[in-house]
Amino acid sequence: MKYTGFPIYDFKTGLFNEREPWISPADAFEDFNNCNLDRGIIQKRKGHTYFSRLNYKVATITAITQANPASITTSAAHGLSTGDVVTLNGITGMTELNGITARVFVVSSTVFHCSGRNSSAFTAYVSGGIVYKAPNIAGCMISSSISKSNPAIVTTIGTHSFSDGDIVTIPSVYFDDTTTGLPLNGGMETLKNTYSRVSILSTTTFQLDDIDTTGMSGSGLGVVSGIITPGQLTGIAEYEIPGGQGELLVTDEKRVGAYNTTTKEIYDIALSDIFTGNANDTFVFQNWLSKIYFVNGVDRVQSWDGTTLSSITIDIDGNASNDVDTCKDIKLLGNRLLLFSTTEASVEYAQRIRWSALLDPTLWDDTITAGGGFLDISTSDEFISATYLKDKIVLNFSRSTWVLGQTGNIDLPFRAEKIDSFHSNNALHGSAVVSDKMFSLGSTGISLTNGFRVDGFDKTIPEFPDEIEGSRASQIFSQVFERDKELWLAFPSLDETMNDKVLIYNYAENNFSMNDVRTSVFGLFKTSFSKTWDNEERSWNAISERWDDFSSGGGHPLVFFGDEYGNILRLSDGFLDNGKVVEMNLKTSRFNPFREAGGGSVSAQLGEVHFLLSSDDQSTLTVDLYINFDETPYKTVVFDLDPVNNTTNKVLKIIHSGAIGQFHRIGIRNEEATSSVKIHLIKPFLRAAGEMKQIV
Repeated sequence: MKYTGFPIYDFKTGLFNEREPWISPADAFEDFNNCNLDRGIIQKRKGHTYFSRLNYKVATITAITQANPASITTSAAHGLSTGDVVTLNGITGMTELNGITARVFVVSSTVFHCSGRNSSAFTAYVSGGIVYKAPNIAGCMISSSISKSNPAIVTTIGTHSFSDGDIVTIPSVYFDDTTTGLPLNGGMETLKNTYSRVSILSTTTFQLDDIDTTGMSGSGLGVVSGIITPGQLTGIAEYEIPGGQGELLVTDEKRVGAYNTTTKEIYDIALSDIFTGNANDTFVFQNWLSKIYFVNGVDRVQSWDGTTLSSITIDIDGNASNDVDTCKDIKLLGNRLLLFSTTEASVEYAQRIRWSALLDPTLWDDTITAGGGFLDISTSDEFISATYLKDKIVLNFSRSTWVLGQTGNIDLPFRAEKIDSFHSNNALHGSAVVSDKMFSLGSTGISLTNGFRVDGFDKTIPEFPDEIEGSRASQIFSQVFERDKELWLAFPSLDETMNDKVLIYNYAENNFSMNDVRTSVFGLFKTSFSKTWDNEERSWNAISERWDDFSSGGGHPLVFFGDEYGNILRLSDGFLDNGKVVEMNLKTSRFNPFREAGGGSVSAQLGEVHFLLSSDDQSTLTVDLYINFDETPYKTVVFDLDPVNNTTNKVLKIIHSGAIGQFHRIGIRNEEATSSVKIHLIKPFLRAAGEMKQIV
């Protein structure tokens, strides 16, 4: 009997595990990890790149010498240790030091040297300046060289203090030549702000277990490395400045900082510890009337106007003192600021919504006419979150869903109506709106509401909720990625303590995929950066991404996230995950085109499989063939994707089999630092091979 080809192309289904394998769509995948569907083509996802990190103020500068190395005096004890890495900003006079990174050598409690920074020929210091430091980086060393190998081996100037298993980051790849004062570039710039586990080789050498420097240029002289400890961010948001470029704000457990577009650093604007929450106490933000308001459910509501950071006074009884300790969420509706689930005078009102006066976020007094007010929702359920939907706000409670709308009555301007008593939501940031519908992810799965009813929305992936670590479901975080028409739902997988997976729903093509991303928060920011042909070095044929991938083109903001070490990274940028390889992994559903739904009994023999593939560079693709319910492949082939047709970059590859089984399955992997890998077609050739035998 001849083999028959069953071409699979124009892929649309993506991740799918709803039905028995013999009635699944032909283009269904039971694993679809670190890849996505774009106009019918499977492609490896893009990576993410370092953007910045929050730096704490540690001291105010009062003097800087013109010397080698530069010596800095602070107004009070700086609290630094030799080996700390600091950044400087706000200096008048010796502006050459603004924005620089330097390793500290401590002279006294108020004096330190900037190792390798020669300021002899710099402009004389006049006044001002602040010393900033990332709170979770210490013990930094300067390298004399870094090998071009996999893994990389670092040789330090002097004895390092690292131990096996430490996580080391590279906050800087430059220092000044101690003779000339000019920047000395040791190359390997792509190492900056990456991190890796280390293995110790000697007192002056160590191995970066996760870093491959084989193709990098430079000697590695001047690269700074130091121990980094976990430190999660708790919020990322844009302060919207009317008529101007917005400002990126970032919070962690203790402080808040703003992004400096000149130095590309995020500097502490709190200047001291003002928050008392932990890593799970994430912030919600609300822009209104030239200010941004934010709260973490533990501390008082804060406001920022671009210059002043302050705790707002919420006086509800006219005594001119603050009466609201905190709240769990904050929103704007009907030109009033709303606080949800408030704590007032140390008493928690879990179902309360409190609002300000009309167009006045300073007036909250509910004892006067046209003042503030409140509404207590008639439920014992725990408040979870509030999400905008059209002209209303959907309120998620632990066991019910409500909709808050306006009444037109100035005395009681809002009314809440219950629309569901079955679906649950666990997370403050677990809901997002797409096309006038709100999606919510909780430990029991995905739900969808149009504001009138709530339904389940994970029928094609019914096993997905079992992958969520239920005890950490409150950390789930959602974000809409408008440019790519995707909804990202970050969640902690089983036994994980933070979000390490992202379920992605492509709402333009109605399919799911899965990414490996460790994150605590997402956030949006419209930057002024744009890409032009003048600064694009690649040819037209070499560009695989959409042109507006490079910017917030078309009005779409960039998407950022915070990782487990307090770094802010830009999503869908570059082809590595901050220096690490993106591991694409997908498996088809089990298939046998000769078995009929309901118990057909014909086995199938797989003759060969054709693949139409493309890549922008010389990469490889690993294909695994599986039979029946085996989890170990019976055959593995590595394809070289070096294109033979320079016009289309496409290549046809064939793998031979001959295996007979009840079902067949194909796995595809790529674990290289490749710019792109695309799958255009998979065409298995099969023939009926007799009656099936029971598989034990």
